Amino acid sequence: VPLRFLKSCQVATSRGGEPPFLRFVLERHRATVLGSSRAGIHHWVVNVDERTRGIAHSTYRQLYAMSERVKVKPIAEKIAAIILQNRDDPRLKWTPARDKVTINMIKLLGGDYEQTRAGRRKRFQAVIEPVLTAKGWTRGTIRGVFLRGAAADKAV
Repeated sequence: VPLRFLKSCQVATSRGGEPPFLRFVLERHRATVLGSSRAGIHHWVVNVDERTRGIAHSTYRQLYAMSERVKVKPIAEKIAAIILQNRDDPRLKWTPARDKVTINMIKLLGGDYEQTRAGRRKRFQAVIEPVLTAKGWTRGTIRGVFLRGAAADKAV
């Protein structure tokens, strides 16, 4: 994993018998590989005499602009209404029997980063699922797929 030193290493001088400390700051980009727009910043302290080390504290640095915030509740309520009315929509894919619908989450919720998309999908699912299940739909094994009637019976 590539490491980037943000500041040069500093050696603290001994004061009143205290051991010298080596202090440095590392910027970690592991989270960005997983889709985050933030890099972790770790402030390390090394006790040279005792040969111990540890992270004194951590923070983060915003590398890229965050994706725009999206309120998923009104979107989920609107999509649920469209599904319950059995209407066509470019964000939905119906089977010919109209007993199974797949919601295109990318078209619907967007998002530039994977963590953003995952969070939006999770919040969307939490809103739409109870609305549809109350009206006889069941959630499929894949997120964003809902079944009713014979299609739901076959899935079980």
